[in-house]
Amino acid sequence: MNVNVVENKIQCPPEKKSFWGAVSLIIGTSVGPGMLGLPSLTIKSGPIPSTIIIFISWIYVISSIILVAELCFDAMEKDDIEEVSFTNLATRTLGQKFGSFVALVYASLCFSLLVACVAGIGSIISPIFTNFNNLVIHSFFPLFVGILIVFFPFNTIDFANRVLCFLMLVSITGLVGIGVVVARANIISSFGSISWKLSSILPIIPVAVLTVGFHVITPFICKIAGDTIDDARKAILIGGTVPLVMVLSWNLIVLGLVGAKKGTDFVGDPITLLLSVNPSALSAVQGFAFSAMATSLIGYVVSLPKQILDTFELVVGKGENGRIGLVSYSGDGVGGGGVGYSGKDGFESSENLSEMRLNDKRLEGIKAILHSRRKCDTSAAVHYLSHVGNLALDVLQKPS
Repeated sequence: MNVNVVENKIQCPPEKKSFWGAVSLIIGTSVGPGMLGLPSLTIKSGPIPSTIIIFISWIYVISSIILVAELCFDAMEKDDIEEVSFTNLATRTLGQKFGSFVALVYASLCFSLLVACVAGIGSIISPIFTNFNNLVIHSFFPLFVGILIVFFPFNTIDFANRVLCFLMLVSITGLVGIGVVVARANIISSFGSISWKLSSILPIIPVAVLTVGFHVITPFICKIAGDTIDDARKAILIGGTVPLVMVLSWNLIVLGLVGAKKGTDFVGDPITLLLSVNPSALSAVQGFAFSAMATSLIGYVVSLPKQILDTFELVVGKGENGRIGLVSYSGDGVGGGGVGYSGKDGFESSENLSEMRLNDKRLEGIKAILHSRRKCDTSAAVHYLSHVGNLALDVLQKPS
C-alpha cells in the first residue's frame, strides 16, 4: 500500500552569518573555569614539557574539529540543510544503531555540562544574594539564558556572549598581570624544573584536551561562520588560538609563582596560591569563573535544539523505516512506502494513515517549539498552536 504524506514545514528565513559571532562563541565555549586548575597537573613536569604537551593536545583538538566541520559541510550540501547534528553525522556514516548510541552519549555529555555550568554559576552568585533561596539563585541565570535564546534573535545572544567574553579576557589578563608582577623573578628560574616521566605528562593530556576543546558546538559554528568550509576553518583557528594563549600564559605564571625550588613538592590549588600572595586577585578570579561558565552555558544551549530535534526524529522513527504502536511502515515518508501490522488485531488502512499523520503532527509540534527559538517570526508560534489544535481535534474525532 502506498501512503502519501504531505508535510507542512515552518518557512524561516536563513539565519544571518556572523563570522566574529562564531569566533566569540568558540572562545567562550572552549574556555572554562577548569583552566585555572590545570597548572596543578603541570607542576610536576615543569614549564617546557607541559607547554609542549598542551600545544600538541591543542593541535589534536583543532585538527579533529576541522575534520568534523568538513563532515558537517558535506552533509549540509548533500541534504540542502542549514545545520546538522552529531546524531545526523553518525547516522549518515555509521548507520542508525550507532547513531542512536551517539545520541545517547551526546545527550548525557550535554546534560553533564549544563548541570556543571548551572551549579558553578549558582555557587558564584549565591554569596552575593544571601537572602534568597538556593534553588532560586541556581535557577535565575539558566532562566535568563533560556529567555534570551528562545525570545531573542541570535544577534542579541551574540552581543551578550561577546560582553561576557570581554569580561573573561579582562579577568584573565588581570590575573596574568598580577602573576607577572609577583613572580617576575621566578618565571625564568622555573624553566630549570623539567620532568619527562610518563607519570608527570600523561595526566595533563585529557585535561588539556577538555580545556581547549569545543567539539560540542562545531555543527552550529559551521552554520553561522560563513557559506564555505574556509570560513569555518578560519573561525576555528582564530577562536581556538585565543584559549591556547590564555592557557599557556596562565600555566607559566602559576609555575613561576610556585618557584623553581618547590617544583614537584608543591601540593595545592593554583588559585589559593595566587590569592595567598595577592588577595586583591579574588575579584578577577570570580569574574573569570563566572564569565567562563556563562559563555560555556550559552554555547551548549544554542547548539542543543538541532541535536534534540534529530534525536527525537531518530527515536520516533520518522525516516525510511518506522513503527507506530503495532503499525510498521517503510519508505521515505513522502513517496510510496509499505505499511504492515503485527499482533492479533489488524488495522484498517484509514486507521494506519490516521496514526501516521497523528505521529507526524506530534513531530511537527516539537519542531515548531525548537524552531521558534530562532525567532523566525510570529508564524512559528502560530504554526505550533495550530498543530496543537489539530492534534486535539484528531484525538477527539478518532473512533474508539
